[in-house]
Amino acid sequence: MCGAAGRLCMAIYLCRRLLHAVFVLVAVSVIVFTAVHLAPGDPALMMMPNFGGTLADREDSGQHPQRMGLDRPLHVQYLDFVSRLMLLDFGNSLHAHIPVRKMLGERLGATVELTVVSMLFATLVAIPLASRRRVGATVSWMSSAGCWLCSAWPRRHSGSD
Repeated sequence: MCGAAGRLCMAIYLCRRLLHAVFVLVAVSVIVFTAVHLAPGDPALMMMPNFGGTLADREDSGQHPQRMGLDRPLHVQYLDFVSRLMLLDFGNSLHAHIPVRKMLGERLGATVELTVVSMLFATLVAIPLASRRRVGATVSWMSSAGCWLCSAWPRRHSGSD
């Protein structure tokens, strides 16, 4: 379609895709920020060790909104939220009271290992089944039925819940 100007077409295509990616990231950040702010409950009370705490803790919780920046305008809070995301600062866990980034780092190894093993398994199973695929063949029918069965299997029976 572009002929000699193929590189220019590819550059325009990549710029368009990058612009779409930026738009999606901004939209997702706005949705997450809005969902967090619309969540029920008082964030200052949730940050306390004993959720709800005693009456003295509740009176002390009046200082938490200032420390957490909840008294600032929403657009300032959003810009702070985005700048912290860009620095990979995800804040502290409400339950474990440790940085979320540390929690993600601890689980990254297991996640990568599970991903690699599952992709390897899927490839080792899929290639032989795909090479034997013929319309109406028993192996083809069985592989399709197996895929449907696995996708329809309730999660409570697989041990993932």
